[in-house]
Parts: sequence; C-alpha cells; structure tokens
Amino acid sequence: MLAYGGTDSTANLALACPEFNFHKGTNLTGIDPDTGKVTHVFNPRKERWEDHFAIDGVRVKGKTAMGRTTVWLLRMNDSDRLRWRKLWLRLR
Repeated sequence: MLAYGGTDSTANLALACPEFNFHKGTNLTGIDPDTGKVTHVFNPRKERWEDHFAIDGVRVKGKTAMGRTTVWLLRMNDSDRLRWRKLWLRLR
C-alpha cells in the first residue's frame, strides 16, 4: 500500500525522476510561493501539463497556483536541472 491508502496499481502510478519523487514525498499539497496559500500539487493523471506549466528557455514556469507550487516543491529549476536542460537542448 502507498501513502494515503493508494495502491501500487499502474493506474495509480506516474513516471517521475528519482529527484522529483524525493522532493514530492507524500505531499499532495504545498505552498504557492506567490500567494502563500496551500495548493494542490500537479497530478499528471488528472491534469494537463500545458495548463499549468510553460517553458521559458530552460526554466519551467508555473502558470497557475498549482503549477507554481509544483515547480517550487519539486525544485524544478535547481541549478543542476537547468544545466541538464541546457545540455539536452544543445544535443537535440
């Protein structure tokens, strides 16, 4: 059994890098860095990525409270991730 009574069935899982999984942990919510309000974290099984995020160069930007909270909680723009994205763009 997973946290909050979930299962490990494929319908309940989402592919994510180990770093994102580490930072997310069991959090279903986080604090929106712009408003300070508790906000749900992005759920890739229920939400569309493009509704909540945009790419600006190598940075991921949150377009909504959910997007901003997820970017902050998962540390999506840490220096290591930005370096990797820059490399991936060059290798395209």
